[in-house]
Amino acid sequence: MMQQKTHRAGEDRAPLERLEPESRRLFESLQARDRLLAQCDTPEHKREVFERFQLDTDPPFEDVAEVNDVEIPTAAGPLKSRLYHPHAEDKAHCLAWFHGGGHVVGDLETHDALCRVIANLSGCAVLNVDYRLAPEHPFPAAFEDAVAAVRWLGRAPPEYRLYRQSVSVGGSSAGGNLATAAALELQRSGGPSLLCQLLVYPPVDATLSNETYTTLGEGFSFTAKKRRWSRDQYLGAHRDLEDPRLSPAFSTLLSRLPRTLVITAELDPLRGEAEDYARRLEEAGVDVTLRRYAGVMHGFFSQSGYLSRGKAAVAELAATLKRSVSVQAEAA
Repeated sequence: MMQQKTHRAGEDRAPLERLEPESRRLFESLQARDRLLAQCDTPEHKREVFERFQLDTDPPFEDVAEVNDVEIPTAAGPLKSRLYHPHAEDKAHCLAWFHGGGHVVGDLETHDALCRVIANLSGCAVLNVDYRLAPEHPFPAAFEDAVAAVRWLGRAPPEYRLYRQSVSVGGSSAGGNLATAAALELQRSGGPSLLCQLLVYPPVDATLSNETYTTLGEGFSFTAKKRRWSRDQYLGAHRDLEDPRLSPAFSTLLSRLPRTLVITAELDPLRGEAEDYARRLEEAGVDVTLRRYAGVMHGFFSQSGYLSRGKAAVAELAATLKRSVSVQAEAA
């Protein structure tokens, strides 16, 4: 049964007082980044600032047995991706990983270290997908890239040594949105079969109507205003905010989704919609684990090189993936 959360003592304290000590120190250091981001007048400038600060909180670089840069053929042209294989000779199950960044920033390099850690901890290969970014490539470009990447894993050439009959999907923030939106489309349209989905504070409702946009929308590094700006960049000319490809929370096909882990941050305006989504999945009959990490902000998962709770969340996600593979093997 999905774990339930109750009101925690201290939730009425001032925002910064509710941060655990490491997150409070990180928030103070991120204020310089946020001031620079506020002055950026182009997406390219925002990406430059994001990448500069992202590397400071990345997990330590780890070697993996094999790394291959691959180009996945799509209708829009080659899709750059990077495949991390944890084994030198053996085959591996694979996770398609979609990075965060509001559909606007992030690339193969900003999440290279994180993907290496997930591969080593889980024993699974990880495909780091460099999907197209908004506003240059608005919706549904990133969604289409995500679907194409997972379909490619289902028919990956033998030299990559992957178990193609079951693939997992995952991502943080905007990447979590893409992971579950792609999962819905793939289960609707014939696969490949999905082993599990691993969603870290995913934005799943583009209407931005959840109450946590009011209660947690200001005072932290990620605000309701930033979420609205990112949504609008991704939307482009699209106006249907309840389109399930954009807002998976409005899908009527949730019962088809695989075993799911949803990780949320206590002090994140995305918390409400992500946790509501987990409850809707459970009501639809999906095997769901919901884990809320206390005292942390949006972004803590990717800041696991600085935050101990981020490191714990990465370990939990990798352990969930590893356990899902084991359960499937035992049932075979």
